[in-house]
Amino acid sequence: MQTVPVKRFNLFLFFLPAVLLAAPKGESLVSIGRIQGVVSSDVTIPRDHRSPLHGEQVELRGVLHQVLRWTAANGDGQYACLIQNRSADADGDPRSSDGLLVYCGLAPVLPFRDGNYRLRVGDEVTLTGLVNERFGQTELSEALVIHVKRGGQVERLLTPVDLPFSEDRIEMDRILERHEGMCVRLSEGASCLSGRERGARNGDTLVWLSPANHPVLHRSDPRARRVFRDAHPLDDRPEEHVGNGNGMRLAVGSLAWNPKTRKAAFELPELYTGCRLQGALVGSIQYAWYQYVFQPASFPRVMSGAVDWRKNPVKWANKGTRIATFNVENLYDFTDDPDDDCDFHTDSGCIGTRFPLNYVPNREADFHERLDSLAFQIVTALRAPDLLLLQEIEDQDIDGNGALDALEALIEVMESAGGPSYQTAVDRAGADERGIICAFLYNPEVFALLSPDEISGQERNPQAVNGPYTGPPDRTVACPGVFPRAMQVAVFRWRQHPDRLPLWALNNHFSSRPNAKVERRRQQTEMNAVQVRRVLERNPEALMVVGGDLNVFPRPDDPFPKKPSDQLGALYDAGMWNVYDWILERDPAGAYSYVYRGQAGTLDHLFLSPALKEHYLSGRYLHINADWSDGQQAPRHVRASDHDPLVIEFR
Repeated sequence: MQTVPVKRFNLFLFFLPAVLLAAPKGESLVSIGRIQGVVSSDVTIPRDHRSPLHGEQVELRGVLHQVLRWTAANGDGQYACLIQNRSADADGDPRSSDGLLVYCGLAPVLPFRDGNYRLRVGDEVTLTGLVNERFGQTELSEALVIHVKRGGQVERLLTPVDLPFSEDRIEMDRILERHEGMCVRLSEGASCLSGRERGARNGDTLVWLSPANHPVLHRSDPRARRVFRDAHPLDDRPEEHVGNGNGMRLAVGSLAWNPKTRKAAFELPELYTGCRLQGALVGSIQYAWYQYVFQPASFPRVMSGAVDWRKNPVKWANKGTRIATFNVENLYDFTDDPDDDCDFHTDSGCIGTRFPLNYVPNREADFHERLDSLAFQIVTALRAPDLLLLQEIEDQDIDGNGALDALEALIEVMESAGGPSYQTAVDRAGADERGIICAFLYNPEVFALLSPDEISGQERNPQAVNGPYTGPPDRTVACPGVFPRAMQVAVFRWRQHPDRLPLWALNNHFSSRPNAKVERRRQQTEMNAVQVRRVLERNPEALMVVGGDLNVFPRPDDPFPKKPSDQLGALYDAGMWNVYDWILERDPAGAYSYVYRGQAGTLDHLFLSPALKEHYLSGRYLHINADWSDGQQAPRHVRASDHDPLVIEFR
């Protein structure tokens, strides 16, 4: 056996780490582009693109340029890293991504020899693992580190790719799929198309951005510097009703993790529509929860930009009656109903829901903050409408006095803020399985609620068209059957003018997601239209208002523009007039009630009968919620809901 000289042995030990950590060059390495696969121009659903090596064991090498951390449904932290080929290892095809997500599991480490390799941004790592598809994203799972070459700054090893944009949604998704996992850059000056919002169930916060050079951001009216749905006259191509899907929208998240500090890289600031970014964003493209998300490594300073409603106050004529529809977004109190498994933060959930119940307050203080904000909005911004059609209130009535507990608490706060002593009208049989319901608030100095005995004729009760009504007796009528959250029907007499025709009000919260449950929503519209036709056939001069959160867009907007579904068609065909059309003609920049994925659209409606339209004065969506995020930087009491209320005024 040969004896190794001491000096030589020490020299060998000195160079040993470098030898072990250097990545080998061999024919076994697979380029990440080959793993990701080519996304051709004829791919129509890029998110369904799958790796051609799915299920195969591969060996690859790349620069670790970012670490992500998210929260699983059970509350555990999950980690992944993003690696990217240097140019020498890449396939050179711009139609395939050179980046890949490597799933790590419950800790920011990967197995390496007899221990673990702790993730370090800037290292060049050689890995072996299984090519997998997880919820639409190509990843390397069961990864094992073979070699590590200590690196430096990512910018010196990888040049961030300037992310191109397309106005066409499908083409933009192709672009994002071709850059999945890569180090990309969004140039400075991008503008927010939404407020900060919570992601699905992974602990992410999101905001939607548009690149600085897009024409919609340079309009003269600041309120119009945003993205509207394709059928809107302020869309980027309003002449094309089929539209392009507004591909210039980009979701930006906050899952970046700093391995050195072992903390989140940054917290997404309290952004809102119109904010401008003063610096560029550098990060990676991730696919999660049915959307591509740009996860930046840091966030630049922001310039404010949203239009504050208080600087453009509503000028009501104050010559008559005001009616509003308002989805108050999960108004649950902090009292646990022992007979309800879906109304408290520690409940296990029920049909259609699962833990965690992110729609209920976690603290008593949270509930009272919601009450304060909603009371401020209704009394101050809406100027205390005489009749409110409300949606998404908890149906709880523990004391059994016939009024909803959450609404009783809201009325009390509104009274202390100078509002009227509202009364409620609701049939609790109209709640869905989760326990939310539609309800009315009305000013008893203006309206008196008629009982069923005071309403003559078959038209007072919709039971004949929607199955037998089995709920408790009440002065409102809930329609079961096709309504998970039943339509609530109430008839009001004018206190000061009892000789006038009464006001019929139909309050709705249709099934959600405009491009799903289409046939059910058509039936829900038809149930409303049947009730309208019955009343109008008996008296064409009847005063009727039909509205609420109808969860679908007005004509000509449609989730299926090439083959329109016309889900609200029955109401239009019954002779009802949508107030949205009046607002759209006079103030197109204000014609929206909801912002979804950075795109302004209208889900909340008020339809008027011909006779009631004759008394109409004005209407407006009050943009006090949909464009904003929660937080101290925003104006007081904004974002009390995710919907903007619609208020109308009559002579």
